[in-house]
Amino acid sequence: MNKILKHPIVATVVGGLLLSLIFWLVGFFPTLWLWIKTSLIYIWELFTLTLSTPVWLILLLVIVGLPIYWRIGVKTLSHIFPSNRQNNEETDSIVSHEPEQLTENEYLVLRALASANGGSLRIDSIANNINQNQLRTEQAIESLVNHDYVKRSLNYVYGTSYRLSSYGRDIAIELGYA
Repeated sequence: MNKILKHPIVATVVGGLLLSLIFWLVGFFPTLWLWIKTSLIYIWELFTLTLSTPVWLILLLVIVGLPIYWRIGVKTLSHIFPSNRQNNEETDSIVSHEPEQLTENEYLVLRALASANGGSLRIDSIANNINQNQLRTEQAIESLVNHDYVKRSLNYVYGTSYRLSSYGRDIAIELGYA
């Protein structure tokens, strides 16, 4: 008889606890919803708040913001949009450059890019071609890009590739690489 009473008593206690929890949640959810709704309304009103802004403050922000934009923004965008120098090949032939002293790795990279016959190569292909690790190859390529011997082509699918610029082609022909 004792076993029979245990199960209904346990079921009643568990049921009572569950009902207590459910009734507490029913009372708590409206309060929680009110807090969420009030918070969202407050945030919306904060973002849509209309304030009168003095003209001197706007001018100050422009004066301070433009140098920051030019220092950070233009350098960042120069990798996405090519510069005028890369787009205007007529001025490349008119402007005469004094050849800079290049390192042995830079000459090897120039030779590898010249062997691509006008095509673009990725760093790993160039490194394999010249039997050099990728870090040293990347260092040489960055130097060549800074000296306008090499152009960088960004591609999100295939990765960054490099090819000779018009000035780099002239130097490669002068050196007998092509």
